[in-house]
Amino acid sequence: MGAVGGHQGVFAQIAHGGRGSHPDTTGPRPVGPPRSSAFQ
Repeated sequence: MGAVGGHQGVFAQIAHGGRGSHPDTTGPRPVGPPRSSAFQ
């Protein structure tokens, strides 16, 4: 559970920073699917 929470926090941070930072948002987006795997 702890690991999942950490991943969620990192994902949110990336989304916030990359969202309006640069078009690199395409990178963090793919991070979504892998996170789902970890959740399972």
